[in-house]
Amino acid sequence: MPPNEFACAHQYVHGSLKTGDLLYKWGYDVCPICQVCGQRDTQPHRATTCTRGDPAAIQLLTDAIASYEAEIEQP
Repeated sequence: MPPNEFACAHQYVHGSLKTGDLLYKWGYDVCPICQVCGQRDTQPHRATTCTRGDPAAIQLLTDAIASYEAEIEQP
């Protein structure tokens, strides 16, 4: 897996993908609502439901997450 895909999948799996919702919870002065579609800007929202998403990019992230999870489950 390329390093950039690994980093993105790692952040997603471990809950540290920098979304508006996460930054808001960390105390940053940002809006936790997606500026594109008006839903809460969470990791699942970014990865699957936001209208900003490119279907090919969403599939790439889904595949990268599955690949990452398979790699970390192996001894």
